[in-house]
Amino acid sequence: MAGPVIRKSALSEGLISGSVGLVSRVAIQLCLLAVTLTATRYLAISQFGIYSVASALMFLCRNLFYVGPYEYLLKTPPFPGLKGACLKANLGLAVAASVPLLVFVSISEYIFGSRDLPFVLIRLVPALLLSAMTAWYEAVLLRDLAIRRYYLFTVIGELFGAIVAIAFFYYGFELRSLIAQTYTRLGILLLLYVLSTRVEGWRNGSVADVRKVLDWSLSRFSAVFLNFSANYGADFILGIVLSPVATGLYRASNRIVSSISDLFAQPLQKIVQTNLSARSSRGLRPDHSWIAMLTAVASIGWAALLGLAVSAKQVVLFILGPAWEKAAPVIVVFCAARALSLIDAATTSLLVCCDRQKFMLKVQTTVAVLVPVTSLGLSVAIPHSSELAPTVVAIAYLAIMSALTLAYAQEAARLSSASARDVLVGMLFSVIPGLFVTLALIVLEMSQFGRSLEQRLFVAYALVVSIIALVFGLIVIRRRLLSSIHSLGYARLAGEDA
Repeated sequence: MAGPVIRKSALSEGLISGSVGLVSRVAIQLCLLAVTLTATRYLAISQFGIYSVASALMFLCRNLFYVGPYEYLLKTPPFPGLKGACLKANLGLAVAASVPLLVFVSISEYIFGSRDLPFVLIRLVPALLLSAMTAWYEAVLLRDLAIRRYYLFTVIGELFGAIVAIAFFYYGFELRSLIAQTYTRLGILLLLYVLSTRVEGWRNGSVADVRKVLDWSLSRFSAVFLNFSANYGADFILGIVLSPVATGLYRASNRIVSSISDLFAQPLQKIVQTNLSARSSRGLRPDHSWIAMLTAVASIGWAALLGLAVSAKQVVLFILGPAWEKAAPVIVVFCAARALSLIDAATTSLLVCCDRQKFMLKVQTTVAVLVPVTSLGLSVAIPHSSELAPTVVAIAYLAIMSALTLAYAQEAARLSSASARDVLVGMLFSVIPGLFVTLALIVLEMSQFGRSLEQRLFVAYALVVSIIALVFGLIVIRRRLLSSIHSLGYARLAGEDA
């Protein structure tokens, strides 16, 4: 049977879009990973727990700017007040989000038993206005399909932020490094946007327009809080019930795995979101392309996560040091959980484009309640061991997120008229390269040669073996992969043709 006919311009566009997204995300994640690893070296595990809580709260507030008005601006057919209304909505959100954050600052010392958390948070509140502006500019760029400029600016901002943070850690500023990183990154990013992007209509937007944007966004704002509870509820429960040490182990493990998974999940989400939003703005229904986009990215992303899971202990000892050895089993569990996030990256973008926020809200509400409640129950059940608790809580988190992923995938398949077979076949092809990597690493670890290697050499050999195995796995699925890469550029080219 002949393979799919692939239009060269679409294949080229898909390769460029996918490659730019992946390369830029690699650079961004390397910056974030460098800061995280530096923090683990210069902060005690308890301080890293405080650092993680402060970062999580800022993440919650910033995420408000990346849903609602952000998504509304991406998907809505143009009208005179669109951009201005979305900007005003974001700025209003920044002011509104500052109030509860300041209230939390006043009581955080009593909750976590540390003065470091309020010290950091009070200095980060003004950064919310900068986040609101940069999020709006990002939506403007993506609406115009200026994806490469968006990635370039994001890399530059993250790079400068990472350099400043590492320098501050080195010179003994400890938790102040988070403050310096935040303002440097946002300041550089906003400057680049202002100097290079001319936006028409940013002063427009009546009160009625803003209200319309916010009314549409309410369920998405609820989703942010629910996602926060799902993704960070365990961190807070561990820190409150047990200690910041437990939070530090849990969050450090999560961040290491996320530094791998986000290399793929974030570009995938932007590609699916941009492509499907382009179809939606032209009045077209979603097609099966989200499955192909998932296959193109997950075939590499899942291989990376499987490789990390197999060699987790060696990686932890090499990167974090012996003091963090208990993080290894937590990393293995999070590798499975973050593998699901690649599926979610594709399905959530489709669901938002199809205005399925209410359905998502129901699922997210269930998950948001289950994660902290389950974490609380498990933390109380095993208070004698804060080292064991993060692993047990991570396993419970994996089980809950598996149910969420399944619910989203079923609804996305229904909306795009994809059969269960279409979805399963796409995922089957995606996991094949990862099986090659897993087998290669197991053989290396079990061999006499692998056992004789010292830690650094083993990690180096494992990396080389993984790359070779990945290449063989990609060759096996090459026809399916080429067809999937073609889909990365399809919607953009379709929009240009229209």
